[in-house]
Amino acid sequence: MRLALALVVVLTGSAAAAPKAKGTPKKLPPERTVVIDDNASSVALAPEARTNHKEGEYEGVRPGEAAPHVKKKAAPAKRTLNWIGFEAKDGGATVFLQAAQPFEITQHVEGATLVANVALPRMGANDWRNIDTRFFENPLSGIVAKMGKKGGIEVRFAFKTASDAKEAAVRTNTEADGQFYVYLSFPPGAATGKPEAEK
Repeated sequence: MRLALALVVVLTGSAAAAPKAKGTPKKLPPERTVVIDDNASSVALAPEARTNHKEGEYEGVRPGEAAPHVKKKAAPAKRTLNWIGFEAKDGGATVFLQAAQPFEITQHVEGATLVANVALPRMGANDWRNIDTRFFENPLSGIVAKMGKKGGIEVRFAFKTASDAKEAAVRTNTEADGQFYVYLSFPPGAATGKPEAEK
């Protein structure tokens, strides 16, 4: 009993000596309160609420429940060129254009550049970035897209050699992801290797 009283005096004295903080004093949560046993010779803090989990406990998503931290994927924007992709293969190249629904394209050659007019009114967030294809073994040196002056989108394909500039073979398909793709295929050209400085 003497130990418990001494402890209460010490705790009360230290609280009185401490400077008073402005505002509302913070209270200890119930799980961190002091436990004093009159018959014991020691003082202990009450055990904290358990925050860690036993090994092997599954804390993931339960069937039929959505994960709280995973945002739903936004549906692709309509009437928008969402993605321009490039692949070099066997000295040639394939470029794909992706949108949520079918669209038309027309092509014409301007010097050493092929211009593909895409009948969509909007470009995706990163479609304006230049795709540098010079260092791949293919006939293209670069691809850039911009909004056309008369509406639609212009995708410009620059060739390493002007004599290789010609219209691409076109095929279309709706893939397993539900998106519509236009594939433009370019055969190997006169200059399919890497730039001279890089050889």
